[in-house]
Amino acid sequence: MAHTPKKMTIEEAKEEVKYAWSNSYSPERNAQALEAIKNEAIQFKISHFVSRMFFRGIYFPQMRRREWLMLCYQNRKIIFGLIKEGFATWRRSRKNRGKVPTEAVQTAQ
Repeated sequence: MAHTPKKMTIEEAKEEVKYAWSNSYSPERNAQALEAIKNEAIQFKISHFVSRMFFRGIYFPQMRRREWLMLCYQNRKIIFGLIKEGFATWRRSRKNRGKVPTEAVQTAQ
């Protein structure tokens, strides 16, 4: 530690930092972060989630395959939700392919 904290021991400060970081990147907090951007496009949600997972790795390195699998398991609801939303977006775009928006038809007349 670079300095001595006031009104707490160094061990208490370390525990406080560990608690703060672990709560900042918990599956619950990840879900809250994605809920905050629920109106954004799926690309932004996926990008934000992946960034959170990799940034988490700076403070809680997941070096082994088992650790990555455990992280994915802990965030499975978020991952499956993003997959479901991405698939629905893809299907909607395929369904609408070739259709002319009604606004374009009205302005052309």
